[in-house]
Amino acid sequence: MELVKDDETYASQKVIAGVVLTLGLPLVDNVHVVSVATGTKCIEGDFMSEKGLSLNDCHAEVLATRCLRDFLYSQIDALKSFEGSPIETNSLPLQGIILESVGSTEDSILRIKLKDNVKFHLYISTSPCGDARIFSPKGLEPEVIDLTAAPCAPGEEVIDTHPNRINRGVLRAKIEAAEGTIPVANLSSAPQTWDGIMLGNALHTMSCSDKICRWNVLGIQGALLSVFMDPIYYSSIVLGSLHHPVHFKRAVYSRIENLTKVEDPYRVNLPKLLMVADRGKRRVTKSPNHSITWTCSWNSYEIISSAKGRCEPGGVASRLAKRLAFIRFLKLYKTGTGGRDDFVNISYEGAKHLATKYQESKMKFMEWMKESGYGVWISKPIEQDSFVL
Repeated sequence: MELVKDDETYASQKVIAGVVLTLGLPLVDNVHVVSVATGTKCIEGDFMSEKGLSLNDCHAEVLATRCLRDFLYSQIDALKSFEGSPIETNSLPLQGIILESVGSTEDSILRIKLKDNVKFHLYISTSPCGDARIFSPKGLEPEVIDLTAAPCAPGEEVIDTHPNRINRGVLRAKIEAAEGTIPVANLSSAPQTWDGIMLGNALHTMSCSDKICRWNVLGIQGALLSVFMDPIYYSSIVLGSLHHPVHFKRAVYSRIENLTKVEDPYRVNLPKLLMVADRGKRRVTKSPNHSITWTCSWNSYEIISSAKGRCEPGGVASRLAKRLAFIRFLKLYKTGTGGRDDFVNISYEGAKHLATKYQESKMKFMEWMKESGYGVWISKPIEQDSFVL
């Protein structure tokens, strides 16, 4: 990896992801790398932070998307600076090019939109963990097709006789202090609790396949930025290895194609799905215990301990941590509304619920997954998002 090529400790990586921005056509002449991240592990329960200082999920595609959100905050700061706001900002790549102000709401909340010619694209060096990877690179191949059956007529679907077909599409959770995923149906139906985790219960995090699927409904901007802007979706997702088109498509959006009851402007996004010609082969390698993150709005990259969710060395909070994003949100919220008093004691969770349409669409997405038989979405203990500044 170019960022750390001179450091043998961090140069070896198992999964790398990145976000690319394009400005109109032709794409090849208008491409800008926004973020790059690596990683395959999640935080251990002992290191969860009730102050929003630790990163829970250090998988590459999740971190690359968090870097994108950080980039969007920087772009909003730059936009506000252009409009004469007191927000200070340094010179940024693409400054003033990708966002535009569209006024404010009746409550005087700032509204910003992505310019029409701006598109974001996600690259992952391998299939995202969970439903997209569990059946890949194998798929609907001879051993899973009933060869004794009569040939399918035009328009008929191939009958799937795979012995594990019942688990196709189900929600899956990452395992604490390990790699891989298991169906959420195999886990306790009770919500995860803070004291239970502290007593030694395993901490579970939703798989990357499931998170990408949710991004295709709610957008990649997250709840806080949804207070200021409409959803932003990936226009394409590119995989580098260990992929299968059927499982890839099912994992990221086929499961939700018939979901219609979401609040406008939210919708089911159908990104272009692209895969390199060479699927790659399984390689036995040891996964690093760290992640690396970088975005073009930073002057330097970060190295994060996956188990602790904090930067190393030193254990300081990442710039991607919830607390730092919350600080940036409140700064925008205050200036955008002319300086409210009621924002002072709002919690991180309370701030996320200011995006009412986002939250309503989120609930409908989760209800759809449950009613469709895919499972119940697992959330972190509520104490984790209850902090105030």
